[in-house]
Amino acid sequence: MSTQSDYIQTTKPSNSKIKWSKSKYIEMQKKIDGYWADDIWNPNDNPFKDRNDIRGMYIYFSNISNIIKTEIKYACYQKIMTKEWKWITLHQAKAKKINYIIGFLSKYDNQINSLVDWQLEIWEKVFQEYLIENKKLSLREYRVIQKNGEYKNYKFKDETVYTFRAIYKIVFDYYDSRDEYEKDIWDLRKLNFSLNNLVDKNKFDFTRIKQNWLRNSSKKFLRYKLSISSTSLCRFRLYSLVNFSSFLEEEYPSIVPNEINRHLLLTYLSYLKGKYSNEQTRYKIITSLKDFLEISFREKWIDITGNQLIYKDDLPRYKRQRQPKYIPEIVLSGINRHLDKLENPVYQRMYLILISCGMRISELCSLSINCIKQDNFGDFFLQYHQIKMKKEITIPITRETVSIIQTQQQKAKEQFGNNVLFLFPSPKIKNRAIT
Repeated sequence: MSTQSDYIQTTKPSNSKIKWSKSKYIEMQKKIDGYWADDIWNPNDNPFKDRNDIRGMYIYFSNISNIIKTEIKYACYQKIMTKEWKWITLHQAKAKKINYIIGFLSKYDNQINSLVDWQLEIWEKVFQEYLIENKKLSLREYRVIQKNGEYKNYKFKDETVYTFRAIYKIVFDYYDSRDEYEKDIWDLRKLNFSLNNLVDKNKFDFTRIKQNWLRNSSKKFLRYKLSISSTSLCRFRLYSLVNFSSFLEEEYPSIVPNEINRHLLLTYLSYLKGKYSNEQTRYKIITSLKDFLEISFREKWIDITGNQLIYKDDLPRYKRQRQPKYIPEIVLSGINRHLDKLENPVYQRMYLILISCGMRISELCSLSINCIKQDNFGDFFLQYHQIKMKKEITIPITRETVSIIQTQQQKAKEQFGNNVLFLFPSPKIKNRAIT
């Protein structure tokens, strides 16, 4: 049963032993050059710094071995390139912690060759002992009021430990040469899924599912679903399974699949009602679990009863909103009157195209630089990928819209070169759309 004071379980890589590879290390070295290869990272020289009025801390790498030094640099570089960290995150929120981690690792230069020589659990144990010894360990705690009026206490580990874990996970994944579907964290880019950089996150993290039997069967379930469903829908299915795992961890920590029965599911339905007040959210979580249980029984992924566990009557009833929400005319008129007050003309052009074509903002940002097509009659069309329908569509556009797009094409090529891929390219990351 759950207790009133629990440590929040955090993500970690698989327990599989990953070995350091010289060839992969050489490849890693080649991936970091220029600023990122320096042993001192001056915040003022960082190529992603976009403001001069903000100060940051230096990061020093000179006190550790070349291999571990390179691994930490690579992990930080990847965090920046994937936009998980910004310049200000690296040099303000993380710099002091990274310097402290480097100081800690320098004490193990004679014992280890690479970060992956030790598993994360060992590193965390040793690192926390080091923090305690130096009186640097800081645990955060807060209270959350439950729907029944009772309080539950949560504790988070030290932020420096979280930073170490984040670095380790990237290095671990880099050396992990297993098939992506065998890993506990899937990188969808490596699986060749077409992701919208505004909507989709890149990874599926199964480490939040604590039960090994549930984690392994969830991987099989999501692998199957990814072949027939969108990544966003599969992401929610993973979220629903994480919810179920958390419930089992709290209420039935020793349960095995063949012990799952109707009584347990009724308890879970009550658990969800106390956790989520939104009926639509509960509906989606329950139907996702129902789908998982039925397919797992059919495919024999887990030893579970074939009796029906979730019925139609169990699903919350909610009114689905099918009518679109239109922007009031008075709001549009106000925006149009003050459009010239937008300092960046790119945003002005984005708004005008958006209003003219009626697309999603993510579809607008992902427009190709060559998105305009013209037929034999001289009429113009806009071609783009429609996320909802998962296909390329072509819509007619006015001469005014054509003129706006052509202006943006010219500006993008002037700033980023003739080989620019997107109509609205990212000002910071090469070959990426604006976000």
